[in-house]
Amino acid sequence: MTADPSSRPGRNASRRQSSPYRPEIDGLRAVAVLSVVLFHADLGLPGGFVGVDVFFVISGFLVTGIIRRQLEQQQFSLRHFYLRRLRRIFPAAAFVTAFVLAFGYRSLLPDDLTQVSKASLAQSFFASNVFFWTESGYFTRDVLTKPFLHFWSLAIEEQFYVLFPPLLTLIYKRSPQRLRSTIGGFAIVSFLLAWYGTYRHTSATFYLLPTRAWELLAGSWLALSHHDDDSQRPNRLRAEFLSIVGLSMIVGVMLGIDQSSAFPGWIALLPVIGTMLVIHANTRPTKLVGGLLTNRCFVFIGLISYSLYLWHWPLLAMARYFVIEPSTLLLSTVAFSAIPIAAASWRWIEQPIRNRSWLSNDRRLVAASVCAWSVLVLTSIGLIGSGGIPSRFEDETQALITDATWTGNWASRDTDDIRAGRVPRLGASAQSISGDKSPPGPDFMLWGDSHAMTWVELLDQVGDRLGRSGIACLHGGTPPITGLTRTGMPGCREFNAATLELALEKQVRDIILVSRWSVYVNGYSDQDPKADGRSDADLYLSDQQTAEANPDESLAAMIRQIRRMAQLIATHPTAPRPRLWLVRQVPPQPTRVAEAAIRNHLLGWNTNRIAATTRGEYGRQQAKIEEFYIAADDALKFTGGGVVDFSDQFFDNSDVAILRAHNRFLFRDDDHLSRSGAAYLRPAVTSWLRSLESVDTSGKNEFSRYGGKIESGAAKLVRHNR
Repeated sequence: MTADPSSRPGRNASRRQSSPYRPEIDGLRAVAVLSVVLFHADLGLPGGFVGVDVFFVISGFLVTGIIRRQLEQQQFSLRHFYLRRLRRIFPAAAFVTAFVLAFGYRSLLPDDLTQVSKASLAQSFFASNVFFWTESGYFTRDVLTKPFLHFWSLAIEEQFYVLFPPLLTLIYKRSPQRLRSTIGGFAIVSFLLAWYGTYRHTSATFYLLPTRAWELLAGSWLALSHHDDDSQRPNRLRAEFLSIVGLSMIVGVMLGIDQSSAFPGWIALLPVIGTMLVIHANTRPTKLVGGLLTNRCFVFIGLISYSLYLWHWPLLAMARYFVIEPSTLLLSTVAFSAIPIAAASWRWIEQPIRNRSWLSNDRRLVAASVCAWSVLVLTSIGLIGSGGIPSRFEDETQALITDATWTGNWASRDTDDIRAGRVPRLGASAQSISGDKSPPGPDFMLWGDSHAMTWVELLDQVGDRLGRSGIACLHGGTPPITGLTRTGMPGCREFNAATLELALEKQVRDIILVSRWSVYVNGYSDQDPKADGRSDADLYLSDQQTAEANPDESLAAMIRQIRRMAQLIATHPTAPRPRLWLVRQVPPQPTRVAEAAIRNHLLGWNTNRIAATTRGEYGRQQAKIEEFYIAADDALKFTGGGVVDFSDQFFDNSDVAILRAHNRFLFRDDDHLSRSGAAYLRPAVTSWLRSLESVDTSGKNEFSRYGGKIESGAAKLVRHNR
């Protein structure tokens, strides 16, 4: 990717590193970079990401060939090697980095700009691959708007360039006859690590040098096997055959695999060996493959491939950042607009510095590079330290940002906190339970996952108004039902058991369960950011009767355990027993609402132009979890409680979801309420909590069902107080 373009001759070509120009390698670079661009733009090449593997082999081949020839001529210098790398890699990369940071300052949300700045800082220290390994998987949805993601492969090459030349020099000086076998041995060990890690440590194997080095070393081994004379060149017929097989292997894997394939396992052998065959065969120019790859268009794309690789992804990431579901036409336009931008970058940034038209003196080059690097590092640190400089936006945008980033201001509590009573106090005379020897007993408890966190401020205000006090027991990703285990959330069962024990100990009158119930059956939505390794299977719930974790078994376990929990409370010897209220999930939306509003605002578009769920769509979304709501309502009535439905508050008279009220958006993403959304519910929740004073606690209250909706007598009031 960043190796010199086949030692293309130029007016300032160094005799120190001269070698025959191989135009077909530039053509092969074109195949690699175009495949990556097509893959990133979703333009019908599902395995196009293997273009990076082709780049790795080419880089290893060219760099090792240069070093080998200089070692044989006793002319190799690490200083000159790194200066050449500096001229080749840094200028265009620094310019792209500065552009992205400038764009981020102008247009990105504070949290997003902070993340981009962290990636920029990692990139400045050749550690992008490590950064993204710790952040996310390469194929997850949340990486689509990260403009520095593609720097991970540059970091691999940079790390290789730091470590490999001294190692190669050391081996050559000690045992030159064993150079090829030693490099081959390193490549085999690295490949075996990659094969093993692909199935056990997928993200680390994809991103890190030890499991990617074999691809560069494969190119190195090939370079060490070649000489500049004709002694090892294949005959013409064999060269044609090998080059066709090699290119077929590369193209075949690009068409035959996708992001769900186990990669880079053994499958990565195909593009790596294919690239080696094409390079080896074309030491004697071939007519078919060689003629194709030396086509002037392919050679030109190969020459600008480094700049094209640098520019295409930030442009696509920016498009996806502002347009939530970009069309194929938009992505195509953005992807191919990167070609003239890359050509300009190659012509006016790469070439002048590499050909020494600019900064011909090495000391000046180093000084200028250090200055530019320092500016980028200090800028990144400043943006991180300032939290993305939220003050750069006007009041209206900052209000939208509040809606997009507010999470309820309450962090998850762990089981030890619950057992010790270190939980937030809500409502009248709110204070921490811990630290007060005889605090007034709470009369309600809010219990749930991140959806419940958005209710904390709401219930705090409503409780204060009604003179009621409460506590909150919250843990993200943990449905508030005892007896359940969640695959991706260790400690779920223990947390819920401790929470129920605390509720009974404090003798609360009402327990309010708030959760994203459907996600534990339906799985993640398309809008959910998925960190590496996270999958729908991590959400599924189980109990002692569960055969295997799947959606149906998760639903069955939820039903069994909500019944068991209701029975446990209804028969508990302590009086008074709490009433259990389960709040039905608010209507999920097809997009991340507040973020979409901000992006529309920044682009000067109508902020109300956002897709909204209809009542019919909401019914279909909740169809599977409806069985749980029915079972929960039947079970909870024995505690004097039931299922409470506030969903009507979020639909207008045309049965379309209300996304905005009082000029503020009600959802921070596709499923969580914003701060404004929680405030919007305040009148309805106030009426409901006030109505609980008149509900019979004997468990004999009436329940009504309308249109498949489950409502308690108290919740009926909610429907008519919008």
